[in-house]
Amino acid sequence: MNSVTTDHDHAPHLRDYINVMLRRRRRVLGTLALTVLGGLCVTLLMLPIYQAAATLRMQAQAPGGQGGGPIIDPIGDAFGMRRAMELDTELQILKSRSLAEEAVRRLHYQFQLTPSYNALVALYRKARAWLPASVEVPWLALPRQPTFALQDVEVGDIAAPESYSIAILEGGTFVVQTTQPKRDVGQGAIGQPFRSEQCAFRLESQELQAGDTIAFTLLPFWQATAQFQDSVTVLLRPKTEIVEVTARAVSPTLARDMAMALAQAYIAFVLQQKTQEASQILDFVELQLARTQAQLEASAGSLGRFKEQKGFVTLSSEAQGTLEKITKFDTSLREIQSTLKGAEELRRRLQTGSTSPDSRTIYAVGSGIGSQALIMLAERLATLQVNLNTVRAQYTPRHPAVLQAEQQVQSVKERIVEALSTLITNLHSRATALTDPVIIGGLCQGVLLVVRANKTLARLVKRSQAVLEAAHVPIVGLVLNGLKLSHGYGYGYGYGYGYGYYYSENGNGNGKQSRKPRQAKSQNAL
Repeated sequence: MNSVTTDHDHAPHLRDYINVMLRRRRRVLGTLALTVLGGLCVTLLMLPIYQAAATLRMQAQAPGGQGGGPIIDPIGDAFGMRRAMELDTELQILKSRSLAEEAVRRLHYQFQLTPSYNALVALYRKARAWLPASVEVPWLALPRQPTFALQDVEVGDIAAPESYSIAILEGGTFVVQTTQPKRDVGQGAIGQPFRSEQCAFRLESQELQAGDTIAFTLLPFWQATAQFQDSVTVLLRPKTEIVEVTARAVSPTLARDMAMALAQAYIAFVLQQKTQEASQILDFVELQLARTQAQLEASAGSLGRFKEQKGFVTLSSEAQGTLEKITKFDTSLREIQSTLKGAEELRRRLQTGSTSPDSRTIYAVGSGIGSQALIMLAERLATLQVNLNTVRAQYTPRHPAVLQAEQQVQSVKERIVEALSTLITNLHSRATALTDPVIIGGLCQGVLLVVRANKTLARLVKRSQAVLEAAHVPIVGLVLNGLKLSHGYGYGYGYGYGYGYYYSENGNGNGKQSRKPRQAKSQNAL
């Protein structure tokens, strides 16, 4: 009987694979070791790239424009299109070549130091850091890494990249040489300016010794700008006004300086634009003021001629001076009252928390009254609000970093409320001083007291009289309002406190008139 075989008898099993690996274990282990060693060599030979970031906040304008003007595009503004367009415009400005060129000039990016990186030395440094400090291996001593700085760097007009080296000599001198072909460019001394046709700099160091070498490369301006733009990334975080500028370089210090240089170039550009806009507005205001002044002078001339024709009485110089002083008092009082109203409204919004004011409103109030404490608190609040928006974009609302940032913002707001309370108290005192009748009365030639019959207390009138007389303010008279006649008809007038005289017809019908003194109804009220 023939036996029947199936495919299952010839199917490979896991045990067969294991047997093959065991028989060829040397080859497998060798291949694995070569792969790991090759990857380690490639990793050690690669130049490390460092990354640094700077954060900016691009705040869009209010929907109503500056000063609460009319909305130009209500439909686009309702859907947030205008805000998105403004942020995109600022983002494109930050990515522009003009700002990159300004950052290259600020950073002297054309002058690039060649990094002296040794992977084995770096690996040994990490391993050496794990050993105790008392363990010393003389024959494995680390190579020197002297610190130095290059100041007052300038690069001339060059057409192609050029490589140079600085060789330190005895006595603190050095020689600058080209790399290929090797030739001397010039000599200099540490701490002294060095200048050649290609570049200029001042080398500062206390650790450089004879035999040390510094390599650097000079790039054309256009090539340095293109390389800078390729090494910098600008991204807008979703649903925020936070922009992150990320720079990559072979040195952590250079990466940080690149990000900061671009951010500072953007801030300088924005300030320049704001300054130009303010200058244009000031020119327009000055033009309008000049036209208004001319119109006022023409109107004053016309008014003077009209007064001469109609025979109007012109006030004396003393009266005009007194009127101007009273007008200045009134203007100062109105300004204080307006500032007081704004400060009270700002404090109310901060205390209730219904609509939290931004730092610009607080800064405006502080600038209006010259309060440096309030201005510093407004700047601090602006910085903390930017930090709060940043951490909110990165973490959840209950994250400790978010809670800490919110607590800091709330603490600054409480300090602002305290500063506003002190400010409001001072403004109340100033407003009360400006409304004091004694101060205003001293500017006038006389004061006319006005009281109401049966309402104003006599002691208050006497007290006012005593205060004005003590301040040498002349009282020219008294007006008594609300006096009701009890007999017949006629007219009445009063001067003094509680007494008046009136004329009326008697009741006998003889037509004779009599004058009788009339006392007030009460001794306490006129």
